[in-house]
Amino acid sequence: MNTDRLASKVGLREEVAREIRFLILGVAVALLSVGAAIISSGIILDRFATLQRESAAAVSQGVLQALDLRAEAMLGIASEYANWDSAADFAEGKSPDFLEDELFDNTFLFNSVNAMLFFDRAGEFIGGRAMQPDGVLGPVPESLATAVGRSKSFLHPPRVESGSVGFVSANDEVFFVVCRTITASDLSGPHRGSLVVASRFDTEMMRKLEALTRVSMRITPITPGTGPASSDVVYSRLLGGSLLFVDGTDPVTNAPTAHALLKDVTGAHSILMDMVLPGRLRELAVTAENVLRFSTLGVAAIFIAYALFMVWELARRRRELTERVLEQEALAKAKEEAEQLAERATAADRAKSEFLAMMSHEVRTPLNAVLGFSELLFHGELSPEQRNHVETIQSSGKILLAVINDILDFSKIEAGKIQLQYEPLQVRQAVADVVRLFAHEAQSKHIELRTEFAADAPTQIVTDSTRFAQVLVNLLSNAVKFTSEGGVLVRVGRCHPAELAQHEIRAQEGSTFLRVSVHDSGVGIPEAERHKLFKTFTQLDSSTTRRFGGTGLGLAISRRLCQMMGGDIWLAGSDHGAEFVFAVRSNE
Repeated sequence: MNTDRLASKVGLREEVAREIRFLILGVAVALLSVGAAIISSGIILDRFATLQRESAAAVSQGVLQALDLRAEAMLGIASEYANWDSAADFAEGKSPDFLEDELFDNTFLFNSVNAMLFFDRAGEFIGGRAMQPDGVLGPVPESLATAVGRSKSFLHPPRVESGSVGFVSANDEVFFVVCRTITASDLSGPHRGSLVVASRFDTEMMRKLEALTRVSMRITPITPGTGPASSDVVYSRLLGGSLLFVDGTDPVTNAPTAHALLKDVTGAHSILMDMVLPGRLRELAVTAENVLRFSTLGVAAIFIAYALFMVWELARRRRELTERVLEQEALAKAKEEAEQLAERATAADRAKSEFLAMMSHEVRTPLNAVLGFSELLFHGELSPEQRNHVETIQSSGKILLAVINDILDFSKIEAGKIQLQYEPLQVRQAVADVVRLFAHEAQSKHIELRTEFAADAPTQIVTDSTRFAQVLVNLLSNAVKFTSEGGVLVRVGRCHPAELAQHEIRAQEGSTFLRVSVHDSGVGIPEAERHKLFKTFTQLDSSTTRRFGGTGLGLAISRRLCQMMGGDIWLAGSDHGAEFVFAVRSNE
């Protein structure tokens, strides 16, 4: 009896001890889980903070790179006008009417700049023109000319080909300025002076930069000791490096903020740029911390509730549950990312289509009206001077319309919106119709325009007649445009398999390829410049746009169209002038 009781007590004690052990184990596991959650949350927050600083630094560098790209564009504009004989004469006082004759409203609007300032060789301001905030072209503000002229080192860059870049503050406005040395167009002789191109760093420019970088920013001229205390602190910390990142300093959004010091024309760090950066990583860190904390507390409560019954079983179930949650989260994340990508692609395609429709209607329609009324005005009673003005309007309008059509065609090709319409094409008639368009221009330039048909030339092919004519028009337009003496020869024949294979054009057995070449006796194309052909927005000479106009898209569009029609376009070897050849497949 006593033995049984003793055994019962021992059994009870062992059972109690076992339950106590389970309880202690459960509590220990719960405490360890809570401790792990606290440690993990600290690690996660620290890691997210590091990622946020790295991301902010990268975004801030992107903003500064955007400014560098803007500087390169402005230096390109400055080079175009600085390396000009007329500008060199003006800098030496030989061409007093240069500003009125060469700098117009469109000069500033097309290049998105606000002022051009000319200085003589001694660094003295000699004149310029500026686009005022109200859109009226007028003289350069005296405050701007004085501010730029303070730095002779800025006006005389150590390397002529690199130029100078900086900021300048005038009348509570900040301008982004670049400087190029004025030389003759052939870059010969000593420098004649300096050309400064200025762009007002106003709300419009910051809005463009914000759209490009998705970063809100502001520019503030700063002098240590004269601004708010916070500005002096940022200024002193920035002097130790090029960029400072401060977490959560924006008073409105509490988003991370970056600051950068920019140099003015004297080389002093007197311009402060504040950038409010996206704070998405911080929100993700807080969310991750909360999810981890509450998940761990829940698991700890489960351990305490079931510690006396199934500690080991609960651990197994917890592992299974964790794996399942991770898989579901991965699937949900992948699905969300796929949906976001699809939405972005749809939005981008819709925006592109809307842009094309808007450009077609909002730009070409009024431009056609301008051309139509100028044509009516031309046939009215006008003085010689007025008739000359109307002819200028007509030629400029036609050039602008051609530029817009090129850009729209290229955008449609890029978006895959062009559908070819295949139909029988009478080759002789189609070529003759296009050649006839340039007969008058060739006659006015006293150059010969001829057409030759080979004996094996196809009489008819099946292709898109409109796009075929567009390619031939573009090649003939360039040939006539750049030929001042001699002539232009159009040869039509059949493209043979050897030539197709040479230019990597796929040809099925029995297929027919029409070969058309346009050979001119113009200035030709140097070997070193041929790699630029068929590239978008590229012309061989920087003075070509100023002399002849154009976008540099014609050959790029022609190549895309030829490839869509099953062929290609290339530059053939020629001892004199240039010869372009294109081939299209007959889709019979």
